[in-house]
Amino acid sequence: MSYNTKVRTLQGGDVLEIATGGELRLSGGSITASGSQAANIADATALTENGGAIGGTNNGDLPDLASPDATSNAAAVREVAAKVNTLVTKLNAVIAALEGAGIAASS
Repeated sequence: MSYNTKVRTLQGGDVLEIATGGELRLSGGSITASGSQAANIADATALTENGGAIGGTNNGDLPDLASPDATSNAAAVREVAAKVNTLVTKLNAVIAALEGAGIAASS
């Protein structure tokens, strides 16, 4: 009878293999490439329309919608901005997970 471990070093010692059911668990260490940890990934920035002035003067980073068709476009822009901001939140969660696992630096 043979026994195959779920985490093993392959012959020669150059590869650590984690098979189905195995786990790589860090206890305070880091994952590095040639001794260097990946650089910090800055948090993404959500879109803003600081004055809520869609359809009027814009003081954020969304396009100015002061044109004659601004009223019809404003709802679409708000919907797109909300979806982008949701993606930014999810991206920041991924960045936090990478930093928490020691894969990317936290600063």
